[in-house]
Amino acid sequence: MNQDDAKRLPAVGSSLAADELQRMDAYWRAANYLSVGQIYLLDNPLLKAPLQRLHIKPRLFGQWGTTPGLNFIYVHMNRVIKQYDLDMIFVAGPGHGGPAVVANTYLEGSYSELYPDVSQDEEGMRRLFRQFSFPGGIPSHAAPETPGSINEGGELGYALFHAYGAVFDNPDLIACCVVGDGEAETGPLATSWHSNKFLNPARDGAVLPILHLNGYMIANPTVLARIPGVPLRQAAQRAKQVVVQIEPAITGEGAPGVVVLGHASPPTPEPAPPKRSPAHYLWALLIARIYEVFPLLCPMCGGQMRLIAFITEGTQIKKILNHLGVDSEPPHISPARGPLLWDDGGDAQMGDGAQIEPDWVTDWDLAAQPAPVYEVDQRISW
Repeated sequence: MNQDDAKRLPAVGSSLAADELQRMDAYWRAANYLSVGQIYLLDNPLLKAPLQRLHIKPRLFGQWGTTPGLNFIYVHMNRVIKQYDLDMIFVAGPGHGGPAVVANTYLEGSYSELYPDVSQDEEGMRRLFRQFSFPGGIPSHAAPETPGSINEGGELGYALFHAYGAVFDNPDLIACCVVGDGEAETGPLATSWHSNKFLNPARDGAVLPILHLNGYMIANPTVLARIPGVPLRQAAQRAKQVVVQIEPAITGEGAPGVVVLGHASPPTPEPAPPKRSPAHYLWALLIARIYEVFPLLCPMCGGQMRLIAFITEGTQIKKILNHLGVDSEPPHISPARGPLLWDDGGDAQMGDGAQIEPDWVTDWDLAAQPAPVYEVDQRISW
């Protein structure tokens, strides 16, 4: 970006005109509706008739959780492209975020231009909804047939790689790359944060990475969404990333507040937290991922807590657990099963040809075993 472009940017903290904000909000809500329709609706796209079960897809696939954020970013990037006449592409990394990309390309007309049968009317909308993640239709992520897509999104971890690859030797291009917080836990994505070290500002374009912390991946909470703000920003700064945290404000009748970013004096840095061991947060992150609770945050005030002691003696730990009414003994383990009755190792014969039953047959007969020390009998009943 040259100096003339920098001068055109608004100052930090400036806001949009009321009519522009209203139109952007309407566009965002329309994209959200088109996204919901793709995930859920099989028919009745404009809800002209009362919603019935036959209008709903029998099997739903596509993540709504990441979709509103993708739509929010898309509409703001469109505004910036139009205002500054930018050459920009949108890379959607979150898996199964295809409803957002398809909805926006349908709204702007490029989808119907490429696929005339998906027209911008009620019948075209019905076809758009019906084809999404449905037999004979389109995938649930930003597949190659989606207009403008260079990253599929279903194979998580490659969004930043593709974004940086697009801007190499392309100095006028900006790649807006949205990284899902579940995707950020993959090895390829964790490595690709360092791709900015290969950029040459004289001959390459720019990548705008946006970490979308919607809190969950397909079946679990995400780690990054549960790290407090300061450690998360420090982790990004160590990867030489410029960190700007935007928290949406609600104004008026539920319209999202908009923050416009530009070149200005850097914000006052927050006081550095006390120095701690690099392994300080590792165990806490494991607990946060399993129980969805960050143990180093006070549940009352939200402030960070300090550890003042570790208890490692088993007897003391048992006393504490017993005082709290928690069982301090490990659960009983089911006894191992003996060898199979038809094992050849125990065959023996008497002088007259009769077989002798070895001792282990009686000892390891499952039916003859006493019940294990369990409230529920785990023996197999044939």
